[in-house]
Amino acid sequence: MDLQSAGVILRILNLVALADGGVSLEEENLLDSLSKQYKLQAKIINWEDQLSDPACIEELAALINPEQRELAMKTAVMVASASRHQQDDEFICEQEREILSRLATGLELSPDQLQSIESAAAEEIKEHPNLWQVLFSLFGNRFDFPVLG
Repeated sequence: MDLQSAGVILRILNLVALADGGVSLEEENLLDSLSKQYKLQAKIINWEDQLSDPACIEELAALINPEQRELAMKTAVMVASASRHQQDDEFICEQEREILSRLATGLELSPDQLQSIESAAAEEIKEHPNLWQVLFSLFGNRFDFPVLG
């Protein structure tokens, strides 16, 4: 994965995780840590300068390499489901569903692609049930992280 796409995806995942206000302090610290470590490795990449609004999902989505768009969506769905409250009945809450819909539009994914991605994400979340496991499975190899038990 190219550095720009990795950085943009991390920013999107942060926005998705915060969409319902349900991110624990530990999860927020993890996302911040990943972003800071990414920025240390990518000082020469100034993709954030290209944005009029760094919180605009559609603008962020446009910066992701087309080859990484399905991965970006799948990861966002996994983060949304991993960061939900235990008492939530839905796999993904309304606020996260809305931001994921905007992301899918920005990534130019078809309804069929989106359905396939969401099914794959639901299966994978069974293997990686918490936010740390989701993020480490995708980004851990890009950074020097200690393995947490």
